[in-house]
Amino acid sequence: GSEMCIRDRTYPIIKKGEKTDKIFKISDIKHLKYDDEEGELEIFLTDDTQITLHAGFFESFERYEEFFALLKK
Repeated sequence: GSEMCIRDRTYPIIKKGEKTDKIFKISDIKHLKYDDEEGELEIFLTDDTQITLHAGFFESFERYEEFFALLKK
């Protein structure tokens, strides 16, 4: 499974079956899009990277919402 580390803002990248983790800074965020019905959070970074996070990446939906709230600050 995948794991999100809220403190370090890491997110998994899977290419050709290999998983690596990337880190982004809050200041790198250009735009956030939250789809409540789909349980998806799209993060658009200033370098045009798009990250889609699903609620299932987190141990609970409450942790997912906490992560989103931190990003909005």
